[in-house]
Amino acid sequence: NSSAIILTRDFYSACSPEISYDGKYMLFAGQQTREEPWQIWEMNLNNLKQRKVINLRDNCTDPVYIPRNN
Repeated sequence: NSSAIILTRDFYSACSPEISYDGKYMLFAGQQTREEPWQIWEMNLNNLKQRKVINLRDNCTDPVYIPRNN
């Protein structure tokens, strides 16, 4: 029996999770408060620390990891 864990308790709202190819990180769109625009954040899934990836005045809502050519 598993239960859901809320990973974004410090956010007003969050959506559109995108897991990295190695499974270590997650991008998501989030609003820290109702008044702030949506921004793209990345969470380290090992320690659940998050960082803002982009900081614009406009809403940013569709995060995606793009594969690199090696």
